[in-house]
Amino acid sequence: MKRRISSYIVLAAFVVFIICTCSVFFSLHSSMEEGNIEKEDYQTDPDSLKVYTSIMVKNIRRYNLEDGTYKVSFYLTFMWDKDQRDHPAAGDVNMWEIMNGEIDLDSGGIVPIMENASVDGELNEGPDGSYLANHYLVHALLNNRVNLRKYPFDMQTVSIRIENTYWGKDHVEYLPDEGMSEVFDDAYVHGYFIGNIEDHTSTTEYTAWGEYSRYNLDIVIVHESSLFYKTLLPAIMLFLVSFLVHFINPQDLESRLTLIFTIILGSISHHLSVSGLLPPTGYMHIFDAVVVNSYVTISIVLLWSIVVNYNMRKDMKKGKYINDNYTNWVIVALLVNATVVHLSFLF
Repeated sequence: MKRRISSYIVLAAFVVFIICTCSVFFSLHSSMEEGNIEKEDYQTDPDSLKVYTSIMVKNIRRYNLEDGTYKVSFYLTFMWDKDQRDHPAAGDVNMWEIMNGEIDLDSGGIVPIMENASVDGELNEGPDGSYLANHYLVHALLNNRVNLRKYPFDMQTVSIRIENTYWGKDHVEYLPDEGMSEVFDDAYVHGYFIGNIEDHTSTTEYTAWGEYSRYNLDIVIVHESSLFYKTLLPAIMLFLVSFLVHFINPQDLESRLTLIFTIILGSISHHLSVSGLLPPTGYMHIFDAVVVNSYVTISIVLLWSIVVNYNMRKDMKKGKYINDNYTNWVIVALLVNATVVHLSFLF
């Protein structure tokens, strides 16, 4: 009767593990699609030249997960009120630089399309009326920080950050022309889909030069869901297969060890093949945690098989009692531990 109850508990533990694991990974994938971008609470300077800025991204190429570099081609537009044409900084609006990379001269560098051109109309932000505008086609090689803590459910950010070369925040401010920045439909990042796109202004403070206004365009890119099936799913399948050892006669230790070592070699091979695609990090990401937990589980299954077999060889009755009364509880403990590890990914 006790053995039947423990068998039902094992079955329940498997069901709970599968439900929780599926729920966790679905939740991580859903939050990944949202891709929220943090923005600074920016305060404008009343005496500065307000330059309304927008970027239309033409293409994103060669995103390198190893060092966070990527190539971007984009149209950059500056617009400022004609009434501020006599502002001390008005003649230096075109003296801007990219702060998170460099101009890609091999791809064409900066191509001026128009400079100080008169434009009549209205901006989404700022006063209505007549404006002066600069418009460029820019090819740049940029970089951003890579965060792989939630790999393969990680979100990376493709950013373009622009500041004026000479004038600080008190003279020139690059403000978003709300709703005008976009990514063209033809732009594609291999292995990713494009999520949220937001532009905003932030303040950068330099010890020697003071505060500068920085225009930021942030584009969230997210791994395609197929990456889950190539990384986590095989690791979880190997973890679950390790429990099949308990269907082999405990006295047949050789068959048990053969299956266990095959699973260990498969797990190590898969771990190395995936890790080889990622840069070295000083922290453990989700894929690492799943695989390490799998190593621990397989090791305990191995040790338990040896313990049961040893006791059966020494005293068949005692060994059979240990196998019949404790093996199911060991399985439950391992499944509960794996469930807790997977739930921890949400925090």
